[in-house]
Amino acid sequence: MADTEDVVFFKDGIHATVAVTRSENYIALKTNGTVDASNLDTGTQLLLGDLGAVFHPHPRKVLIIGFGGGMTASAVSRFPDVERIDCVEIEPGVLEAAAYLERLHRSVLQDPRLHIYFDDARNFLQTSREKYDLIISEPSNPWIARVASLYTKEFFGVVHAHLEAGGNFVQWIQAYGPRFDDLAMILSALQRQFPELSLWRSSGRDFLVLARTTSEPLSFERSRTLWKKEPLRRDFEALHPTRPESWPSYFRLGRSAIHLFSSRAPSNTDDQTLLEYSAPEHLLRESLTKELERAVDALGENPLPDSLSSQDAQLAPVASAETSLVNNEPGRAMKFLTLTTADSNDPELSVLRAQVQISDGQYSIAAKELASLAASRTNQFDAQYWLAIAQRGAGRTLEAESAIDSLLASQPNHQRALEVKSGLASSRKDWVSAVGAQTQLAKLRDDSAAEQCRLGDLLLRSRNIGAAEEPLQKGLQLDPYAFLCHRDLGELYRATGRNTDAIRKLKWVVRFFPEADSKTYVSLALAYETVKDRASAESALQKGKRLFPGDQLLRKFSLKN
Repeated sequence: MADTEDVVFFKDGIHATVAVTRSENYIALKTNGTVDASNLDTGTQLLLGDLGAVFHPHPRKVLIIGFGGGMTASAVSRFPDVERIDCVEIEPGVLEAAAYLERLHRSVLQDPRLHIYFDDARNFLQTSREKYDLIISEPSNPWIARVASLYTKEFFGVVHAHLEAGGNFVQWIQAYGPRFDDLAMILSALQRQFPELSLWRSSGRDFLVLARTTSEPLSFERSRTLWKKEPLRRDFEALHPTRPESWPSYFRLGRSAIHLFSSRAPSNTDDQTLLEYSAPEHLLRESLTKELERAVDALGENPLPDSLSSQDAQLAPVASAETSLVNNEPGRAMKFLTLTTADSNDPELSVLRAQVQISDGQYSIAAKELASLAASRTNQFDAQYWLAIAQRGAGRTLEAESAIDSLLASQPNHQRALEVKSGLASSRKDWVSAVGAQTQLAKLRDDSAAEQCRLGDLLLRSRNIGAAEEPLQKGLQLDPYAFLCHRDLGELYRATGRNTDAIRKLKWVVRFFPEADSKTYVSLALAYETVKDRASAESALQKGKRLFPGDQLLRKFSLKN
C-alpha cells in the first residue's frame, strides 16, 4: 500500500511530521500520517469558508484556526468585503508543504490580506485583544492527542470573547467514527457559550456547526447578491448549490433540535477532556458513520432552518431538492419537495420527482412521467435527458439512445448527454459512435485527464491504434498518475512491439494500482516473455494470482515452455 502513492514532500517538523502525497487525481497533506487536507475534501473545505461568510452581513476580519491545505483561506478570500484574514498554524512545515498544494490553496499565500501566525490557537487567542467578525476552526481529528482541547467549553468561551457583536463561529467536526455521545458532547460544550447553533453536513463526510452571536433568522438575501460575483459563484457551484437558496440542502439541525440532542450530554472541559479518551475508542468502527447520520436525520424533522422569511421559505424547497439530488441524497430531496407550495403538476417538480424515482430504481414509473414532459416541451428542466436515464435503467437501451440522439440534435454540446451516448454506444460495441461522442466531450472538457484517457481507450478498443496515443499522452500531461492512460499506453506499446516501453508502463500500473485490473499482470508477463525475461514474467503472474485468487484469466494463463 505504501507504494501506491508518491511522497513529493516530507518534513519532520517541530510539532508534527508533514508530508504531501500524490496519486491519480489526488493530492493530500498528511500530518503524522493522517490526511488533514486533500482535493477530495473540497466540499468540506469550501463550505467551511463559505458558511459563516454567507450568513454574516459584512465580514471584514476573519480568523482561521489551522491553515491545512489552505483551501478554506482561499474560499474566504473570494468574499469582496473581507479586509483581513488571520490564520494560526502551529506547525511551520505545513506552510512549506503549501508549495506542493497550489491546486488546493490557489495562491492564497500571495494575498496581502492573509497573515500567518505560527502559534497554538489557544495561546494566540488568550494573548490577543483582536476581535473578528468570523472565526473558523478546523483542527485535526479529536481522537489525536491534545486536539480535544480545541473542543472544550472553555475554548469556545475564548472564541466567543473574540467575536464582534453579530459575529459568527464555524466549527468543523468529523462525521466518520464518532459516537452519538461524542457529537452531543461537542454540541453541549458549544451550546453553553453560543445559544444560537445550527448543525450542517458537508457534501463529504463531515459536520459543521454554525454558532452565531445574534438571534436574527438566517436569510438568503446576501447569498443572492454574492451569487452575481463570478469568482464566488464558481466556488459555490463546486459545492453543488444550484441556486442562491440551495443552502438548506446542507442544513441538518436547528437550535431546538440541538438542545434536545445535547442537553443531557456531559461537556468536554479543560479539566476533563472526555473527548480525548472517548474518540479513539471507536476510531475503526465504520458502522458508526451511518448510525450517527440516521440519529441526526431522525432529529431533523424540518429540513429548513427556523424562521425563514416567506420568500426564502417559498424558494428554498425546490432549490435545496435540486442540490440534494446532485449530492446523491434522494431521500432528503423528497423531504424538500413535500414542502413546496407550487402546483403538483408543475413541470419542474415533475422532473425532480422523477429524479428521486430514478435514484430509488423506479425507472419505468419515472420514464412514464417524463415521456409526456419530453414530448410536450423542448427539454424543459432537462426532461429529455432524465427520460433517457430512466429508459436506460429500465433496460430500454434503444429508446434511451434515441432520446439522447434527439437531445444532442438540438443541444450538441450537452455534456451529460454525450457521456450517456458514449456509454450506450460502448456497451453495444459501436466504437464509431462511442469515439464520436467522446471526442466531442474531450474537446468540451479539454482540461480533464479522465476524458482524454477515455478517448484513447475507445480508440484503442476500436483498433485505431495510431490515433489512440495522442489523447493518452495528453491525459498524462494533465495528470501524470492517470491509471487508464498508463495502462492503455502499456497495451498500445505491447501491440506495436515496443516491449521495453510496455514493461515500464505496466510495471508503473501494478505499483500504483495493484488491485485495479487482473489483465495487467497477464500483459506484463507477456511483455517480459517477449524480451525473454522468464523470471520476471513468472513473478508478475504470481503477484497477480495472489491479488486475484479467483480470476479465471490468471488461473488459465500459462507461459510458453
